[in-house]
Amino acid sequence: MKKRIGLLTVFLSLFTFNQVLATSWVELSVEKVAERAEVIVYGTYDFSDELTNGTEMVFHGTAFKVKEVYKGESASQITVGIDPFDIGWVDEFQNDGGEFLLFLEEGEDFLLPVGGPNGMIQVQDGQVVESDEEKRLFYQNVLESSSQEPNVLASSTEESNLKNPTINMLLYIGIIFIVGTILTSWFKRYQRNKA
Repeated sequence: MKKRIGLLTVFLSLFTFNQVLATSWVELSVEKVAERAEVIVYGTYDFSDELTNGTEMVFHGTAFKVKEVYKGESASQITVGIDPFDIGWVDEFQNDGGEFLLFLEEGEDFLLPVGGPNGMIQVQDGQVVESDEEKRLFYQNVLESSSQEPNVLASSTEESNLKNPTINMLLYIGIIFIVGTILTSWFKRYQRNKA
């Protein structure tokens, strides 16, 4: 009897498997991070809005307020991916006056930091926080290089609307409906005037 209960317990435990998610990142060279980055921006995460789930396995989209743009183009607020496990320390770092230099690459739903934390460079009082002196100097040089202000005319909402096929489809249907209504009205007037 005890043997059967033991086997039954083992058998049932196979079906009660709990999924555990953890992320670990391969450390990338600074040259590789810079090479992969399509956009480089400086600013802070804004956790006041709700995080958005995308099709990305690890990342959630959150607002990022852009102060400076070093590569590519950016609105003053963009949506970037963040690993949910990083939110706590990022928020704490920012509460202590920290900011981030982000090296971003295109994801399916939003921009993503290159290699996760590899593309999230901590900055405190205008100085890169990095224990490896070679990396610190590299990122400090990027931070001190010429930059441009973000494009204030664009917004992250407009950017996401351009990438959102549902909103685009609704826009096209609305335009077709308006044009159809105008043409129908014009045709009815033409018929009345003809009669």
